[in-house]
Amino acid sequence: MLSQLVTSIRFLGFTTIMIVVAEPVSVAVAQDVQHGEEAADAALEGLMELPPTPTGSQKLYELPSPNEAKSKPNGGSGVEVLDMGDSVATPQSMANPYPLNLLDGSGSVTSPSPGVVSPLQSSGPRPIFPWETISPDSAAQLDRLPENFQPNMDPGLCVVPYQADDFSWTPTPTDPYNPCEELSPYRNKKAVTTQRPWLELGREFYGSGLFPPPPGWFGPVNLAQPQFLVYGDFRTGVGYARTQTGDHRVWANRLNLDLDYRLTSTERFHAFVGPIDDGARFSGVEINNGQAEVVDNVDAELDTVFFEGDMGQIVGGLNGVQHPFDLPFTVGLTPLLFQNGIWMEDAVAGVAWTIPARNSPHLTWSNFDTTFFVAVDQINSPAFGNDNNAADAFGTATFIEAYEGYIEAGYAYLDDTKNLGRSYHNATLGFTRRYYHRLSNSVRWIGNYGQEGDRDLRSADGNLILIENALISSTPYTVVPYFNVWCGVGRTQSVARAAGSGGVLRNTGINFETDGLTGFPTLDATGFNTYGGALGLNLLGSNFQDQWVVEFAALGVHGSEQIRVATDNQYALGTRYQRPLNNRALIRTDLMYGWLLDQRDIAGVRLEFRWKF
Repeated sequence: MLSQLVTSIRFLGFTTIMIVVAEPVSVAVAQDVQHGEEAADAALEGLMELPPTPTGSQKLYELPSPNEAKSKPNGGSGVEVLDMGDSVATPQSMANPYPLNLLDGSGSVTSPSPGVVSPLQSSGPRPIFPWETISPDSAAQLDRLPENFQPNMDPGLCVVPYQADDFSWTPTPTDPYNPCEELSPYRNKKAVTTQRPWLELGREFYGSGLFPPPPGWFGPVNLAQPQFLVYGDFRTGVGYARTQTGDHRVWANRLNLDLDYRLTSTERFHAFVGPIDDGARFSGVEINNGQAEVVDNVDAELDTVFFEGDMGQIVGGLNGVQHPFDLPFTVGLTPLLFQNGIWMEDAVAGVAWTIPARNSPHLTWSNFDTTFFVAVDQINSPAFGNDNNAADAFGTATFIEAYEGYIEAGYAYLDDTKNLGRSYHNATLGFTRRYYHRLSNSVRWIGNYGQEGDRDLRSADGNLILIENALISSTPYTVVPYFNVWCGVGRTQSVARAAGSGGVLRNTGINFETDGLTGFPTLDATGFNTYGGALGLNLLGSNFQDQWVVEFAALGVHGSEQIRVATDNQYALGTRYQRPLNNRALIRTDLMYGWLLDQRDIAGVRLEFRWKF
């Protein structure tokens, strides 16, 4: 068996086998092995077993490619020696670790060393190894190409001249070569325990092994992969909240179910339902100012249901060609989220499509995507009161990678279908990048304009600027200081916000973020005629086994009181701790206290258990 290491490397169709040998080795081949695939299997089996780590000097042997091997004289070992130490051993003094006649069938067998079983004589063609074959599907695609086919290239591409500064010197290893240690990343792998979906029908979710050939229901190049999954999470928590309306104690439960029916690798139907909640109220027990109430909210209504796919894949599949273009789209009651949920986070009835993966050399944009959306119902926005059927939205959002960062821009027109003069324009622009390897910064602007009526009575009119900063510490993955600020003038609205998504300042800090379960209190998160910031420290365990966040936030008021939600300045101190119990469950606790000038102070404490499936 091999003494050290065998590695097969394939590059552009050429196969090279590298063998490290520290002492004489022997290759035993079964006497009844015939030519062809059985001979290849026997050779491979003899190359896979590794002995203990050697301590002596080493030499590196490189086998020739098949064409080179055929040009070797008969009887030669066909092994090229690359000196790796001071050893004077030669290939002729060692057993051939990979007999050449097993590869191509040519030449006579070298005289074996004592104790070495002579490999099987072979006079036929060498076997074809699996890595040298091409699948029937790939072969069929190649046959469809013209004889003189040339791939399409961007006319703006050019050959870049060689520059020596583009490459650095290959580092010199300081430790002795240990092939067994080199194999440890592969041999020491073990399965990571994961939680399976609640229900799996059809193809297993991220399963292993070979799959049977999929059916061609949608064409030979858009193969069907039928699969139905049910997954989600269950949340249960207890909490106490002191608010302007009194003291509230609650035990709340929430079940989130995602239903996913996959047709192909790009097309699927998807739905989401919360069967034990109704809007912002969740099943459980509420105690408000000493009065207990059992909340039994059973709701089987789908919160989202939509179809999504790639029009290019669908057209290509129906015509039997690879997708001629990329055009992902979705239609139905679809969740749309832009700029981390700041500009838009809601499930709206309509259609959206994206022109992906474009670039502009003239503008030095390396990559950009543009999404267009049309929403005709279920638009939740304070700009239209509590009526989510009162507006249509037509808009676009663009993501651009350029100028050592990325740009997020968007525009939407919201049309008041009730003809109450509430139609308006909503625009946004954001830029994110790192500076001096020490600061990660995002600057975002949202503007509302064009609405009719008295300025103080307009439901969507104003400007909001948000600046998010995270310092890059010496341990950037576990210690993350942050400082976020904002300034809002007027009533600046997102395009649409679901009831449970919180206010537009939700990402500014934990003191502005509700929990979507127990009604945890927060500072004013609307941004209406306010300014302020949040200073915090995000600490994660060395192996990400837990997270602890501590934060101080402050809010100041300005402008017309008629526009504001906050009557005066507000301050808060908050903390959060969460820890996974295993691969499918975690616990989380939050604590905050808020000082509200000229109003009753607020406070909250909560404990939550979450099970994911």
